Amino acid sequence: MTLLFFIIIAVAVGYFYARSRDSQSANSATGTAASSSSSWSGRAEDWWQSRVMKRSLAGPFKTWAAGAGNDLLPDDFKSWLAGLSDQDARDFTQALESYSSDLDYSLKDLVDGEYANKPALMSVFVEAIVVYSQEFRKAKEVDEIAESAIEDEEPEAEKAKPAARQSSRRRKQPPAETSEAAA
Repeated sequence: MTLLFFIIIAVAVGYFYARSRDSQSANSATGTAASSSSSWSGRAEDWWQSRVMKRSLAGPFKTWAAGAGNDLLPDDFKSWLAGLSDQDARDFTQALESYSSDLDYSLKDLVDGEYANKPALMSVFVEAIVVYSQEFRKAKEVDEIAESAIEDEEPEAEKAKPAARQSSRRRKQPPAETSEAAA
């Protein structure tokens, strides 16, 4: 009983404190602490991205393709690249980075203009990018076809479920009804 009494008193004191002038200074202090913690978390995320995770080159690569690479790339590639969503562009550039590193090229160096004074390397690398993008598009199309085929099979499985539900309803009939039906 005394515990309940102390809880009621604590709730009443908390209510009146929240309504008082002192609560406004506490609220502003809470807001300050929240904003500083969010800025610290942002800094920690930036540090983590720079040290551990690679930043996506999707934006810089799109910019390069529209600018310096405009004369080197075919029109269908440029229009396809420009039409990609942000996530699809990130996926493509990550796959392209992996592919180009296997070829001992660097997508970051291409975007930064390191190959500008090496026209033979630049043309070979750009040709490899165009060929890889065609295969990447074909692989995406095959994945989409496979996913749609899986989705088409799901409704057939759902058609079988109602029959199972009907049979479970029959089993749940009260015993009195089943005995009368048997008589």
